[in-house]
Amino acid sequence: MGEARFILSPAEQQEFSHKGEGGDSESAYKMSLYYDFVALDHPKAIYWLKKAALNGHTLAQYNLGHSYLYEDVVKDKVKAKYWLKKAAQKNYTSAILLLKEFDNHRQPHQNRTHKTAHHSIKEHKG
Repeated sequence: MGEARFILSPAEQQEFSHKGEGGDSESAYKMSLYYDFVALDHPKAIYWLKKAALNGHTLAQYNLGHSYLYEDVVKDKVKAKYWLKKAAQKNYTSAILLLKEFDNHRQPHQNRTHKTAHHSIKEHKG
């Protein structure tokens, strides 16, 4: 999946920003992808990822949990577990597997279960 998929025009940035601030989780998630993969502004990517997660976006909850687990800038195992549980409660398979590893007091394998925008829509909605 190329970063071109996450490029937003100025009008789209304005639209998704407005909708995301208003509670639209999908718009907030699109903004997080834009800042993560195109603008390369990690603090803004996390800001929008939190907005999406707080508004119930399952993949955002998983990715935020993953970020808190692995990324040195925001590492926080308590927050990681919280967000992974949120996604797991919605039967998000990757979150369930990562949470099981976490709960078994093992360091989860980063290469096997990773933050991504590539997870299937079926898994996200399922």
